[in-house]
Amino acid sequence: MPETNPGMQNLDLVIENYKRLRTEELVHIAGDPGTLEPAVIPILQAELLNRDRKEEALQLSEFLVTRPEPVKELTKDELAASVKERIDSGEPLESIKLDLEDRGINFFDIINDESRLKEKTFDYLTSLKEEGLDETQIDEKLKTTFGMEPEEADILKRELRNRGKQNLIIGYATVIIVGALSLLTLEAGRGVTIGGIVLIGIGIWRIVEGYRQRK
Repeated sequence: MPETNPGMQNLDLVIENYKRLRTEELVHIAGDPGTLEPAVIPILQAELLNRDRKEEALQLSEFLVTRPEPVKELTKDELAASVKERIDSGEPLESIKLDLEDRGINFFDIINDESRLKEKTFDYLTSLKEEGLDETQIDEKLKTTFGMEPEEADILKRELRNRGKQNLIIGYATVIIVGALSLLTLEAGRGVTIGGIVLIGIGIWRIVEGYRQRK
Protein backbone atom coordinates (compact mmCIF):
# COMPACT_ATOMS: atom_id res chain seq x y z
CA MET A 1 0.00 0.00 0.00
CA PRO A 2 1.39 3.48 -0.81
CA GLU A 3 2.28 6.02 1.85
CA THR A 4 -0.89 7.50 3.42
CA ASN A 5 0.82 10.54 4.90
CA PRO A 6 2.78 11.87 1.92
CA GLY A 7 3.75 15.24 3.36
CA MET A 8 5.14 17.35 0.54
CA GLN A 9 4.97 14.68 -2.14
CA ASN A 10 3.70 15.79 -5.51
CA LEU A 11 -0.09 15.85 -5.28
CA ASP A 12 -0.38 14.49 -8.82
CA LEU A 13 1.32 11.32 -7.62
CA VAL A 14 -1.10 11.15 -4.70
CA ILE A 15 -4.03 11.36 -7.12
CA GLU A 16 -2.61 8.50 -9.19
CA ASN A 17 -1.91 6.41 -6.11
CA TYR A 18 -5.46 6.80 -4.82
CA LYS A 19 -6.88 5.92 -8.23
CA ARG A 20 -4.97 2.62 -8.14
CA LEU A 21 -6.14 1.65 -4.66
CA ARG A 22 -9.10 -0.62 -4.07
CA THR A 23 -12.19 1.01 -2.55
CA GLU A 24 -11.71 -0.93 0.69
CA GLU A 25 -8.21 0.51 1.03
CA LEU A 26 -9.47 4.07 0.48
CA VAL A 27 -12.18 3.57 3.11
CA HIS A 28 -9.55 2.28 5.53
CA ILE A 29 -7.38 5.38 4.97
CA ALA A 30 -10.40 7.66 5.38
CA GLY A 31 -11.09 6.00 8.73
CA ASP A 32 -8.00 7.63 10.25
CA PRO A 33 -7.92 11.17 8.82
CA GLY A 34 -5.65 12.44 11.58
CA THR A 35 -2.70 10.69 9.88
CA LEU A 36 -3.25 12.58 6.62
CA GLU A 37 -1.89 15.91 5.46
CA PRO A 38 -4.75 18.44 5.12
CA ALA A 39 -3.90 18.98 1.42
CA VAL A 40 -4.46 15.29 0.73
CA ILE A 41 -7.93 15.01 2.25
CA PRO A 42 -9.79 16.75 -0.64
CA ILE A 43 -8.05 14.38 -3.08
CA LEU A 44 -9.22 11.39 -1.05
CA GLN A 45 -12.73 12.84 -0.86
CA ALA A 46 -12.88 13.27 -4.62
CA GLU A 47 -11.85 9.67 -5.22
CA LEU A 48 -14.37 8.39 -2.68
CA LEU A 49 -17.13 10.37 -4.39
CA ASN A 50 -16.07 8.91 -7.75
CA ARG A 51 -16.72 5.50 -6.21
CA ASP A 52 -20.07 6.57 -4.73
CA ARG A 53 -18.81 6.48 -1.12
CA LYS A 54 -20.61 9.66 -0.08
CA GLU A 55 -20.77 8.83 3.63
CA GLU A 56 -17.00 8.46 4.00
CA ALA A 57 -16.43 11.66 1.99
CA LEU A 58 -18.85 13.55 4.25
CA GLN A 59 -17.09 12.26 7.38
CA LEU A 60 -13.83 13.72 6.05
CA SER A 61 -15.55 17.10 5.65
CA GLU A 62 -16.75 16.91 9.25
CA PHE A 63 -13.20 16.11 10.36
CA LEU A 64 -11.82 19.19 8.59
CA VAL A 65 -14.40 21.37 10.33
CA THR A 66 -14.11 19.92 13.84
CA ARG A 67 -10.45 18.85 13.99
CA PRO A 68 -8.60 20.23 17.04
CA GLU A 69 -6.45 23.33 16.78
CA PRO A 70 -2.90 22.34 15.76
CA VAL A 71 -1.20 22.99 19.09
CA LYS A 72 2.30 22.48 17.71
CA GLU A 73 1.85 25.58 15.54
CA LEU A 74 1.23 27.78 18.59
CA THR A 75 4.02 29.76 20.19
CA LYS A 76 4.97 28.95 23.79
CA ASP A 77 3.13 32.03 25.05
CA GLU A 78 0.00 31.14 23.07
CA LEU A 79 0.15 27.55 24.30
CA ALA A 80 0.56 28.65 27.92
CA ALA A 81 -2.36 31.08 27.54
CA SER A 82 -4.53 28.30 26.10
CA VAL A 83 -3.70 25.99 29.00
CA LYS A 84 -4.39 28.74 31.56
CA GLU A 85 -7.83 29.34 30.03
CA ARG A 86 -8.63 25.65 30.38
CA ILE A 87 -7.46 25.65 34.00
CA ASP A 88 -9.57 28.75 34.75
CA SER A 89 -12.60 27.00 33.24
CA GLY A 90 -12.19 24.23 35.82
CA GLU A 91 -10.75 21.51 33.60
CA PRO A 92 -8.60 19.04 35.62
CA LEU A 93 -4.84 19.14 35.09
CA GLU A 94 -4.82 15.44 34.21
CA SER A 95 -7.31 15.99 31.37
CA ILE A 96 -5.22 18.85 29.96
CA LYS A 97 -2.03 16.81 30.25
CA LEU A 98 -3.53 13.83 28.38
CA ASP A 99 -4.87 16.06 25.60
CA LEU A 100 -1.49 17.77 25.13
CA GLU A 101 0.25 14.40 25.18
CA ASP A 102 -2.01 13.20 22.35
CA ARG A 103 -0.85 16.23 20.36
CA GLY A 104 2.84 15.61 21.07
CA ILE A 105 3.25 18.32 23.74
CA ASN A 106 5.14 17.67 27.01
CA PHE A 107 3.16 19.17 29.88
CA PHE A 108 6.26 19.26 32.10
CA ASP A 109 8.00 21.53 29.58
CA ILE A 110 5.09 23.97 29.78
CA ILE A 111 5.01 24.17 33.57
CA ASN A 112 8.76 24.83 33.58
CA ASP A 113 8.11 27.95 31.48
CA GLU A 114 4.86 29.10 33.06
CA SER A 115 4.86 30.01 36.75
CA ARG A 116 1.11 29.84 37.22
CA LEU A 117 0.92 26.32 35.84
CA LYS A 118 3.79 25.32 38.11
CA GLU A 119 1.83 26.68 41.08
CA LYS A 120 -1.04 24.36 40.15
CA THR A 121 1.37 21.43 40.00
CA PHE A 122 2.85 22.40 43.37
CA ASP A 123 -0.69 22.38 44.80
CA TYR A 124 -1.25 18.91 43.36
CA LEU A 125 2.02 17.62 44.84
CA THR A 126 1.21 19.15 48.23
CA SER A 127 -2.22 17.49 48.21
CA LEU A 128 -0.61 14.11 47.54
CA LYS A 129 1.63 14.58 50.60
CA GLU A 130 -1.36 15.54 52.74
CA GLU A 131 -3.12 12.35 51.65
CA GLY A 132 -0.31 10.45 53.36
CA LEU A 133 1.29 8.98 50.23
CA ASP A 134 4.92 7.95 50.51
CA GLU A 135 7.63 9.02 48.04
CA THR A 136 7.20 5.94 45.85
CA GLN A 137 3.44 6.41 45.62
CA ILE A 138 3.87 10.12 44.87
CA ASP A 139 6.35 9.30 42.07
CA GLU A 140 3.85 6.82 40.62
CA LYS A 141 1.08 9.42 40.75
CA LEU A 142 3.23 12.04 39.03
CA LYS A 143 4.23 9.48 36.40
CA THR A 144 0.63 8.45 35.75
CA THR A 145 -0.88 11.93 35.85
CA PHE A 146 1.79 14.05 34.17
CA GLY A 147 4.13 11.52 32.57
CA MET A 148 6.99 12.74 34.78
CA GLU A 149 10.08 10.61 35.01
CA PRO A 150 11.61 10.15 38.50
CA GLU A 151 14.30 12.74 37.74
CA GLU A 152 11.65 15.32 36.78
CA ALA A 153 9.61 14.49 39.88
CA ASP A 154 12.69 14.98 42.07
CA ILE A 155 13.24 18.43 40.55
CA LEU A 156 9.63 19.37 41.25
CA LYS A 157 9.81 18.12 44.85
CA ARG A 158 13.07 19.99 45.46
CA GLU A 159 11.56 23.20 44.13
CA LEU A 160 8.50 22.72 46.35
CA ARG A 161 10.69 22.20 49.43
CA ASN A 162 12.66 25.34 48.55
CA ARG A 163 9.38 27.21 48.17
CA GLY A 164 8.35 25.97 51.60
CA LYS A 165 11.64 27.12 53.14
CA GLN A 166 11.20 30.58 51.61
CA ASN A 167 7.65 30.81 52.93
CA LEU A 168 8.80 29.85 56.44
CA ILE A 169 11.59 32.44 56.44
CA ILE A 170 9.36 35.21 55.12
CA GLY A 171 6.45 34.18 57.37
CA TYR A 172 8.42 34.10 60.61
CA ALA A 173 10.26 37.32 59.73
CA THR A 174 6.97 39.08 59.03
CA VAL A 175 5.29 37.89 62.23
CA ILE A 176 8.33 38.72 64.42
CA ILE A 177 9.00 42.16 62.95
CA VAL A 178 5.38 43.30 62.68
CA GLY A 179 4.61 41.75 66.08
CA ALA A 180 7.49 43.63 67.70
CA LEU A 181 6.41 46.91 66.10
CA SER A 182 2.84 46.32 67.24
CA LEU A 183 4.02 45.80 70.83
CA LEU A 184 5.94 49.07 70.68
CA THR A 185 2.87 50.94 69.47
CA LEU A 186 0.80 49.39 72.28
CA GLU A 187 3.41 50.43 74.85
CA ALA A 188 3.30 53.93 73.41
CA GLY A 189 -0.42 54.00 74.04
CA ARG A 190 -1.45 53.60 70.43
CA GLY A 191 -3.53 50.74 69.04
CA VAL A 192 -2.45 48.14 66.51
CA THR A 193 -3.25 49.25 62.98
CA ILE A 194 -5.41 47.27 60.56
CA GLY A 195 -2.39 47.03 58.28
CA GLY A 196 -0.35 45.44 61.06
CA ILE A 197 -3.04 42.84 61.71
CA VAL A 198 -3.24 42.05 58.00
CA LEU A 199 0.55 41.66 57.76
CA ILE A 200 0.63 39.30 60.74
CA GLY A 201 -2.16 37.28 59.13
CA ILE A 202 -0.17 37.05 55.91
CA GLY A 203 2.90 35.98 57.87
CA ILE A 204 0.96 33.22 59.63
CA TRP A 205 -0.44 32.05 56.27
CA ARG A 206 3.12 31.91 54.89
CA ILE A 207 4.23 29.80 57.85
CA VAL A 208 1.34 27.35 57.42
CA GLU A 209 2.02 27.06 53.68
CA GLY A 210 5.72 26.59 54.35
CA TYR A 211 5.11 23.63 56.65
CA ARG A 212 2.68 22.10 54.16
CA GLN A 213 5.24 22.38 51.36
CA ARG A 214 8.16 21.13 53.49
CA LYS A 215 6.43 17.90 54.57
